[in-house]
Amino acid sequence: MGKAAQPAGETQVAAGAALSDEALRAIATRRGLSFLTAGELPATLPLVKNLSPKYLRHYVACPVAIDGGIVTVATADPANTLLLDDLRQNLGASVRLCVAPAGAILEAIARTYEATTALQKIVDENKAKDDRNMMQADAPVKEIVYRLRAR
Repeated sequence: MGKAAQPAGETQVAAGAALSDEALRAIATRRGLSFLTAGELPATLPLVKNLSPKYLRHYVACPVAIDGGIVTVATADPANTLLLDDLRQNLGASVRLCVAPAGAILEAIARTYEATTALQKIVDENKAKDDRNMMQADAPVKEIVYRLRAR
């Protein structure tokens, strides 16, 4: 027995072709999954341990919600069974898939991780300033201790 043939749209997704919203919506409906438009993806994605931006871009998938022990992940390729298995293993949680356009997913990943990187840069810069200020503040104390020991 051979493998059941995938519908044409799903074969195109598996081959990496970008499909229209209508085609993705049809695939989602056929698979019993929700479809999210670009505007329905969160402005900032929830950050999930073990899901790096590189990993998300590779699979063209992104977390969109965390509800209790269930992580909802949007994908442009719901036919990719490797994604679902890999997510379950990496997260150690239940995973619910939904479908969204590839471009919207990649934009959401970029928005989220660029903002996170920018925020981390600000935190690191402030920590460096604080460290420099602490060293300067410690200088008079060190000078006093040095002079007391020199007596």
